[in-house]
Amino acid sequence: MNSNTPSNRRISKWQPYILFGFVALALIAAIGSFSIFQFGNVQGLEFSPETFKRRSFSYYEIPLLRWQISPIRREKVTGDLENYLLNNGLVKTTATVTPLWDLVLLKRGQFESHTTDAHLLCMFFDIEQKSEKNFWLEWSKDHQQSAAILWPQVVRLARRKTYLLIPHLFALATRIDDAEELNLVINQKVAKQYYDLGVAQQQISNHRAAIRLLSEAIHYAPNDRTILETRIISNEKLGKDAEVLADEAQIRKFKHRDVKIHR
Repeated sequence: MNSNTPSNRRISKWQPYILFGFVALALIAAIGSFSIFQFGNVQGLEFSPETFKRRSFSYYEIPLLRWQISPIRREKVTGDLENYLLNNGLVKTTATVTPLWDLVLLKRGQFESHTTDAHLLCMFFDIEQKSEKNFWLEWSKDHQQSAAILWPQVVRLARRKTYLLIPHLFALATRIDDAEELNLVINQKVAKQYYDLGVAQQQISNHRAAIRLLSEAIHYAPNDRTILETRIISNEKLGKDAEVLADEAQIRKFKHRDVKIHR
């Protein structure tokens, strides 16, 4: 039987192209797989201010397009310090609250990496002493009264997403040994910072944000007439007459015993 038929000749003619196609597809698949494993690996860290726990996550995506192509894998990475704070009541949590997770760190591939404001808190969780012991864990054990002041203040700021103010609290804690003095100075400093942020928002006519920030300042310095007077301005701009009257009444109550924040 003659194998040199027209159909066989046509197949033979296309064999090099078919072979080249398979090789090209294999090469493209290999390059694609290499690119995904090298540049499509996404890793990160999250922190929940409600539960004071951390978790890592990872998945793969198509580079450049950023199309996720694998499930997200999460792993608990909460450290000894956070567990100590939770077990000893320095961080209060409620089971009914659904935890929200703030991004701390995000890495894409080998070269792209960035941190968020939450990193300003989480970086303190892993600071070690020369003895390789956790610095703030040992500090909390050795300064229990001061720890009872510091950590609830840190928690409040974290849950209000004002991570930018937190490093100042740790700096104060390392300088001030007396717990009562630490509490007083923290309240003064945080009130001042919230006040400055509120004034900045007021100056650009963002009065709702100004009221929120000034209200936080009042939490730390409830007898500060200047903060109340500043909040009155924003409430007046928004036509909140009841709030204006309430602040004016509060000012009259401590007119002769107001405590000013440090400027």
